[in-house]
Amino acid sequence: MQYLCPSFATLAKQQQLIHFNDFWDLTTPWFEAPNHRRNGWSGVIEYTLTDSNGHPHRYFIKRQENHNTRSLRHPFSGEPTYRRELISILKLQALNVPTLDVVYYQERKEKNNHQAILISKALENYQSFGEWYKSKPDEHQLATAFKRLAAIIKQLHHHKLAHYCLYPNHVFIKSDEKNTFDMRLIDLEKVRYTPISAQGRYKDLDCFLRHASGFSPSHLKMFFDEYFKNLSKFSHIQHKLIQQLSQQ
Repeated sequence: MQYLCPSFATLAKQQQLIHFNDFWDLTTPWFEAPNHRRNGWSGVIEYTLTDSNGHPHRYFIKRQENHNTRSLRHPFSGEPTYRRELISILKLQALNVPTLDVVYYQERKEKNNHQAILISKALENYQSFGEWYKSKPDEHQLATAFKRLAAIIKQLHHHKLAHYCLYPNHVFIKSDEKNTFDMRLIDLEKVRYTPISAQGRYKDLDCFLRHASGFSPSHLKMFFDEYFKNLSKFSHIQHKLIQQLSQQ
């Protein structure tokens, strides 16, 4: 499987980055040190390409080797987790659920090693929702942001998809001077179709709640209240989450 954005290909070619090896052999220091598991590894570097007008363009280049996950389609050798992430990103984009902008994906078998590269545009001026919350935004900003977040998660769940790793740090947020918020979902390798909609909804919202360290209970209740507006058929999930919140 492969994916290539034409404008990125042109920009990369200007700096002699054309073939798989050109990206694989980059010696830039790790932005995220390699994660060794699944009998392989995966790691991330940050890389800047400069266009002909001198404007910098930042990207994150993710490389992995033998970092596969098994599935029904690939029960034995598995498939690269970055392939799964690419498929999820393209699926969310088709559904207008905001996420990363991928510009390159390629994989290969090299001496019996399964290697993959996934490149996405850096999210300029964004920060994780968790970090943004720690900056102590005012109540109006919080209400607006949680309303936007609830809408995005509802949109995902409407299509019977679940993130399955919905930490506050896997939502990135950017605000402008008018206090409007743009958000993106990241780390999508575990996204899956959930034919039983209630199961996926609870899985994601429970995950968010369990990892919302330092969040005010009143703000989390605000988020849940916003999410469950016009979703009375799932009120049992809301009650369960509020009960969990009261026990924290």
